[in-house]
Amino acid sequence: MSNYNIEEQKELIAKISTMDLCERYMANVERLNVPELAPAVNRRMVQIRTELNLRKIDSQHPQGKENASVVEQLIICLAAYEQTLKNKYAGRIRPQITERGFIQTIDSLVQTRRRSEGFIRLKKLGLVHSSFVSMQNTS
Repeated sequence: MSNYNIEEQKELIAKISTMDLCERYMANVERLNVPELAPAVNRRMVQIRTELNLRKIDSQHPQGKENASVVEQLIICLAAYEQTLKNKYAGRIRPQITERGFIQTIDSLVQTRRRSEGFIRLKKLGLVHSSFVSMQNTS
């Protein structure tokens, strides 16, 4: 990959269609030691995960339609956070959404005063713009 133009590679990354292909691309990024491409791959993985999650929202959480833009932002943040997890599932946040709804879950997440482990992981991956902290002006 080092023989390729980084900007061209970023354009290719933006067109990757599945998580599986993203994971393979990331393995090559790591194997060939091209760390400047890792944030682009992580962002694409978050986009794909967000698209998949948004498709599920309509059937599982009909109340999400009332605040569509806020819900979409939460799903983006959730996808970014899950990108940092080894098991790829936010085991505490997802049940909160089901039990308390989107808006109350967002309120509880953005009112936390300390930096969570998830925030630190997002920062390391270059995804801090997709953290729940970024939602403070939204809710």
